[in-house]
Amino acid sequence: MIHQWAKDISIIGAAYSPFGDVCATPSLEGLTFRELASWAVLEALEDAGAGPECVDSLLVSHFTDGFTKNSSHILAEFTGMQEASISDIDTACVSPINGIRLAAGLLACGMNDLVVLCAVEVPLSSITITPEGYKLEPSKRTRTQIRQLRDGLGGPFDQAYFIPIALGPDAGTGSLQGLRYARRYGLSLSQLDEALAAAYINSRRASALNPRAARQTPLEQEAREHGFATIHAYLHSDCFPVYDWPYREFARHVPCDGAAALVLCRTEDARRYTRRGIRVAGLGAASGGSNFGKTPADGSLADRYGEQIAIRQAYRIAGIQPGEIDYVGIHDCMLQSHFQVAEALGYLPEGQGWRMVTEGRTAYDGDRPINTHGGDCAFGNAFDATAMADIVESVRQLRGEAGPVQIAGRPRVAVNHSFGGGSSGGVVVLKREW
Repeated sequence: MIHQWAKDISIIGAAYSPFGDVCATPSLEGLTFRELASWAVLEALEDAGAGPECVDSLLVSHFTDGFTKNSSHILAEFTGMQEASISDIDTACVSPINGIRLAAGLLACGMNDLVVLCAVEVPLSSITITPEGYKLEPSKRTRTQIRQLRDGLGGPFDQAYFIPIALGPDAGTGSLQGLRYARRYGLSLSQLDEALAAAYINSRRASALNPRAARQTPLEQEAREHGFATIHAYLHSDCFPVYDWPYREFARHVPCDGAAALVLCRTEDARRYTRRGIRVAGLGAASGGSNFGKTPADGSLADRYGEQIAIRQAYRIAGIQPGEIDYVGIHDCMLQSHFQVAEALGYLPEGQGWRMVTEGRTAYDGDRPINTHGGDCAFGNAFDATAMADIVESVRQLRGEAGPVQIAGRPRVAVNHSFGGGSSGGVVVLKREW
């Protein structure tokens, strides 16, 4: 059980760095994790109208092992927060939501007045180690092999009793969850494929308008460059082979490097810094156990009950009904989350979400928008950092600052969902109060 905190909490600053590859992306090339994280933190503080000297606590999350696991003190020094208390947190991609939970406790009890959360990941490369065992300077990087990345992503699962599986780079959980949905609601394989392709197209349309996304080339242009007249022909060509039947490569997330940050304070203090604070209205967090939760006795797929608990907790604390939600951010390393998770949140009607995705209604210019920054398969998945960026995008939507992907109307309620390696669920409800 999670109860409402004693004082209302607001997000007053939010930012993310460009997402891509520190070995190749021009805006990121040569950056270390310290510089990448500092980029996000300092932009978030500027957005909040606060300086590093105002920060009481710095909470840093990261999942992959491309650098030290004890990084908060390094980031504190790099950003001028040497006097702040520091903590590293690691619950995979649900870390940002758990970070908000911890920050709310520090703020509501009066121990802190200003807390910064940062998530940073540099999984595509690691510091170069010579044959003699010497580490070269941090900007000298060695490419991470996909096998190494896959092995690392198996960490959230119980290695003694479960096959180590991951949610995007490896086969397994993605297709099983999608096939389960199709079986439950009577979708043919072609309809499931159509829905997944539509989710990808919607994501790429958004990321093409995001100058900090990993995939910025319009999908139509990319198809033409590969010699295809239509997007459909391109997505169903050898350019996107089946990697996890019946899923094609476009349904696989895009691992990348990146960082994101949030600045939080008590709502009653928010106007000391900004008039654009967004209130954290509700939060839910629960451990679902290995492999998505309890496995029923009949041997069917696990019930993902951790995220169900988190949803109920968050909505109860926020006092909202699903019909009040204007925008949803989903950590969508599995593309069927656009309908499967959106239905669990009550944002899309049960069993009809796939159809609404196919119709384009969940695109940034649709009536039920999801992931207007592009999501894990287009914006890029830097694990904890993208989960934090998902929340940054919600803050921007509620402020009306999302630029060309700003959703219609004046959104007041946004919901963010994430899960940590399939092992834990987290949901946060954000409200605009002005």
